[in-house]
Amino acid sequence: MIDKNDFVMNHGFQCPDCKTLISYNDELFINFFKSNLVNCVYCQKQLNIWKIFKDFVNHSVFGEHYTLLGCRYRFKEININPLEKFTLDLTEEVGDGYLLFINYNSYFGGVFPAEFIKIIPPSSILPKRIELYGCIPDKDKPVTETRVRIFYCYAPSQVIDDLSMRLILDAFQKYYENNYRHMVISASTAVEIAQHNFFSKILKTDRVSDDKIKTFLKDNATFSSQLKVLLPTLADKMKFPMLNEQIKNDLINLRKDRDYLVHKGELKKDWDVDKIKNELISSLFAIKYYKLVLDGV
Repeated sequence: MIDKNDFVMNHGFQCPDCKTLISYNDELFINFFKSNLVNCVYCQKQLNIWKIFKDFVNHSVFGEHYTLLGCRYRFKEININPLEKFTLDLTEEVGDGYLLFINYNSYFGGVFPAEFIKIIPPSSILPKRIELYGCIPDKDKPVTETRVRIFYCYAPSQVIDDLSMRLILDAFQKYYENNYRHMVISASTAVEIAQHNFFSKILKTDRVSDDKIKTFLKDNATFSSQLKVLLPTLADKMKFPMLNEQIKNDLINLRKDRDYLVHKGELKKDWDVDKIKNELISSLFAIKYYKLVLDGV
């Protein structure tokens, strides 16, 4: 039996002073891009959400880190009987999205759900229909029908269908697998797509063809030049906020790591995990910046 109630968890962080929940949303990013700080809506404390996001990356026990990207974190409850099969179907809840994480916590009954593992290639995307079996960990104790709380996180179709967001999701997944080479390639590609789309649209004019803009961005304005020259010039002329120096520097470092990987296959020395984490968070912020600024100009 599955409860009809399926609860969506709050997506956000607590103000370190007053403990008010601050939701992750576009307004949060917009306010940060305008001033590099965000005020708590209750106590007005100034918060650096870039640093808060970086600190939150370490919270990966129940997949909460994926909520930084707009993924949804939910829970529901089921009853499972000892030594019986149970089909957990999350197709309706996840829809066209990807199931990324799932956790089971049983109580009051002594039965624990075990997953039937199919012989298929491993994947970071989990099936939406999961076959469970009511195992009895301690056969010396009496067991009965057991209540199981299921925590799960999934990427909705809005994230999956957006290529830059899909790639930054991939980068986050590879970061937690300690696969930093893959993380760098995915994050760099995600930023490059968002940045190219931004300049292609913001430079669009009746006097210049799309092909000429594409050629200009490809052959005459390198990734670094776009960040250091083209972006601040347009921000000044068109009066939109500029990316802060922390994010710009992290993106340039990410690009250097990417270029070295593409040409050499590995970095010259051991990975600096804190530096890599900075690049990951700044990639997410840059993607949000390009999308939100473009919507506002």
